This record gives sequence, structure tokens and C-alpha cells, in this order.
Amino acid sequence: MSRRINSMTRSVLVSFNPSTEERLGTIQQSSPESVDGVLARAVTGFRSEWSKDSPLRAQALFAWAAAIEEQRDSLAAFLTQETGKILAYKFSGIGRTRGIEGIEQFTEVKHINWQG
Repeated sequence: MSRRINSMTRSVLVSFNPSTEERLGTIQQSSPESVDGVLARAVTGFRSEWSKDSPLRAQALFAWAAAIEEQRDSLAAFLTQETGKILAYKFSGIGRTRGIEGIEQFTEVKHINWQG
């Protein structure tokens, strides 16, 4: 369903742990053209049956929430490195304490025919 789109630029950004100054990795910098391409694909996708099939969208959101919950520990560890904040603080932003409930609540509101 989703595919990675490579940027047209060779520029990269370097990510550092602000607490240790350890280099964590590089991120390819997007060009305006690659961003436009991604946005055009998103608009095309939403104009498909996707926009009319709320159960399909709910299923995708539940799968996303489950993936976040499943990877909660590794996401928290990664965010701790990237932000330099302590692990306990990062756990408060991942999983059941924030975010997932909003996804679940949104997908359970089936009686509202909202197209947003």
C-alpha cells in the first residue's frame, strides 16, 4: 500500500543525541519536488474509494495503533536518544497514556459520517 519515495536531493541532515553528542544517523533531506509528489499521491489516494470506506480507514488506524503499541519500548528508547530526555519521560508520550486512545476513539465513532 505505501511506498517509500526517495528525495531528488542528495543533501542529508545528521541526527545527534543532544545529551551525548553521539551521531545517531542521517536523514535524506526532501526537495520541494519530492514533497509535492508525496502530497499529490496522498490527494489521489484520498479521492479513491478510500474516502468513502470508513471501515477501511478505521482498520488502517487500528493497525497503526497496534504497531505503535507493539514497538512502544523501542520507540521510547529511540526518542530518548534523539531528544536527550530521560526514558521515563518518553514513555509518557507513547502508547496508552497518550495518542492511542485518540485513534481508537476516532475509529469507534462509526455513526458520524465525517469525511475529514
